[in-house]
Parts: sequence; C-alpha cells; structure tokens
Amino acid sequence: MGILIASSSQVVYGEVIWDPIEHLARFLDGSPSHAERFGVAIIAICFVYVQLILNLSANSIGAGCDMTALCESRGGLHGSVARALIKHVARLQ
Repeated sequence: MGILIASSSQVVYGEVIWDPIEHLARFLDGSPSHAERFGVAIIAICFVYVQLILNLSANSIGAGCDMTALCESRGGLHGSVARALIKHVARLQ
C-alpha cells in the first residue's frame, strides 16, 4: 500500500512522499473544502486507532509469553495473551 501511495505522490506532487502524515498535510494545502477536511480528519483518526490497536496487541503477546513461562499450569499461550490483553485494556480506563 505504501508503494502505491508513494508512487501516486510522485505523479501528483512531483516528489516521492513516504510519510502518510505529510501526505495528508498536502491535501490541506490551499483552500480545502469541508469534505476534504472531514476526510483528512477521518483518515487521521484511523491512523491513531490502528497505532493504538497495534501497540496493544504487540504488548499483550509479549506479556502473554511471559505469563505462560511463569504460570504454565493456568493454560497455554492463548489464555495468557487474553489475560494480558484484558489487563492492558483495564489499565487504559
């Protein structure tokens, strides 16, 4: 996906833009309409959501592996990952 976006930025702007945030900022150059601003806001919110979910899942897998090594009698990796994920979500609130 990143290669398609970077190559399309080469065609549209004349330079390769790899940073998605800079790409969104280019959408807002000039005088953007309400629809363009709304679209950029929705895409930015999706970026934040994906980063939070990615970090949450990456941290819960590592914690689940540690919990599996410490408490082998309480289930396998799946149970430990689920418990770690629940603890992470509870900590966020």
